[in-house]
Amino acid sequence: MRKHQFIALVSVAVLCVMQMQAQSQSQSFDEYKKRATEAYKSYVKEKLTAFENYRAERNKEFASYLQKKWMRYEQQPEVEPPVRPKPVVPEPKDDATIPSRLPVLTVKPIKKPDAPVDVTVKPVPRDVKPSEALQFDFYGTRCRVRFAKDKAFVLNDISEQYVAQVWNQLISPDYSTLLDDCIAYRSELQLCDWAYVKFTEQVAKALFGTGKPNEAALLQAFLLMQSGYDAKVVRFGNERLMPALSADNQIYGYTFFVNGGHRYYLLEKIKEKQPIYTYNEMFYDKARPCALGVPHEQQLPIVQAATVTRVSSHYPAARVETCANDNLMEFYNDFPHCEWTVYARTPMTSRMRDDVLSPLRAAIKGKGEVEAANILLDFVQTGFQYKTDEQQFGYERPLFVDEVFFYPYCDCEDRAILYVYLVHELLGLDVALLYYPMHLAAAVAFNESVDGDSMMINGRKYMVCDPTIISGASVGEAMKQYKNTKATVYTVEY
Repeated sequence: MRKHQFIALVSVAVLCVMQMQAQSQSQSFDEYKKRATEAYKSYVKEKLTAFENYRAERNKEFASYLQKKWMRYEQQPEVEPPVRPKPVVPEPKDDATIPSRLPVLTVKPIKKPDAPVDVTVKPVPRDVKPSEALQFDFYGTRCRVRFAKDKAFVLNDISEQYVAQVWNQLISPDYSTLLDDCIAYRSELQLCDWAYVKFTEQVAKALFGTGKPNEAALLQAFLLMQSGYDAKVVRFGNERLMPALSADNQIYGYTFFVNGGHRYYLLEKIKEKQPIYTYNEMFYDKARPCALGVPHEQQLPIVQAATVTRVSSHYPAARVETCANDNLMEFYNDFPHCEWTVYARTPMTSRMRDDVLSPLRAAIKGKGEVEAANILLDFVQTGFQYKTDEQQFGYERPLFVDEVFFYPYCDCEDRAILYVYLVHELLGLDVALLYYPMHLAAAVAFNESVDGDSMMINGRKYMVCDPTIISGASVGEAMKQYKNTKATVYTVEY
């Protein structure tokens, strides 16, 4: 046998062995994936069944518990957002400053929120007779949940005894089916907690309209409690029932009461002051507070807003054309005002991400870390018009990253949050936000050596980058008035 024929046969044999190994590995992976999927489905079904069994048993005793005299709690006034007298105009570059090591007050992480385990095994209903369905629009999605309006409960009064009596109606199969459909929509639309709160609000309005607020409040509180949230139904004075909900973050502008060390926010904005009556016990001992944040993209229909163009003054290649989703903007407009850290950990939606990151990635291609970071810095500094929230909205309002491309103006918070997101996504560098009493700036940990204003964060050198400074301020240039002010540093995880 000739040498080249022998080599060819050996090669064929090797390829056959490799293909058999690959096929075996593929089969092994497929088998593993199948087993893992089946195990997860079994776990989900077991967890859901356990919770359903718990709910059935708990609801019986909870109805009896509701009959007891509710305790009085004092209404706490809503907390107004902190007023920070931000610069009315962006700060100009100060060429006279000398690079320095800036002081740090403390370092805190902004962690990416954990997504809740999806325990939904029942699909969203599709074939529902109109006479047996509640229909409503939810930020552009036409929703249908199974419930006949003629089966709705009636509240003749809002006493403990009558609420307990109605609770026994709420644990009937009709309302269990309605709950199943709500949870199925939460899964299909990938609703964050606040979106689910708004969804249950729409369900209650679809059933009771605006003429029966007490019934709507009790139903929403019931759905939230049965869905695993730390919620309550309360009597506001002797006039109204309202749903109340605990949260994992400060909510500004909503009145609340304190029970067991937890703040429960009334889900209606109330101006008058009244005592609040409710029960002390939780429906579910493992109920969780509403997680304020948007850990993943909400699956809302896309309705394109007007296209906007954002371009860097000094680096014209850094040019972006994009448009926001009107339905998402409407939801964000209904999002409660909370601490700016919530907005900082929410990434762009996939559609805007493609529009924004692709041209910027091309603009910094082949550049070193610092040069690329300077291009992105100039893009944020000069590509967006500056106005404070008070000037634009008449009140304090942080923006989600998608909103920065929707509204005509943005301030220091919005610019800093956008900048660290772009640097993290496009350069893969560690980033931080520098919080001062009247300002928010950014900092970046480079692998390259660079001079300028910096600070030590967790043992690493971070260069100050301030998107609110204009006129060509680069990496390592901080505002003069903050050089001697200790910053609270927030490291950001996406």
